[in-house]
Amino acid sequence: MVTDAYFENAVIRLEKTGLYPMFDEVITADMTGAYKPDPKVFLYALDKMGRHPSEVLMVGDSLRRDIGPAKKIGMLTAYAGYGDRNFLEDREETADVTLADIRDVLRVVNGGGNGSK
Repeated sequence: MVTDAYFENAVIRLEKTGLYPMFDEVITADMTGAYKPDPKVFLYALDKMGRHPSEVLMVGDSLRRDIGPAKKIGMLTAYAGYGDRNFLEDREETADVTLADIRDVLRVVNGGGNGSK
């Protein structure tokens, strides 16, 4: 998980929702020294996980802050339009896949579907 929150705050939120154990890594602004859409955030996460951009699916709810920078460094992108609170932002960026529901992530990852293009 990559977030602009600081680690302590991110962990509190994830623990409240019961999601914390589901993430191998939680990458936060205090770790990266930057905020999205700075590519440094995504590159830090890739380095920490030992992955090449082409091996990673970036799921994000902001075209400008998540999808655009992830695509620029070569990551596969999935736009979580169902969670977009930034609906007034610039829509120039396009994701590889648009997710209608969080369950679509599993279909994309498992090759059983690709959301909508």
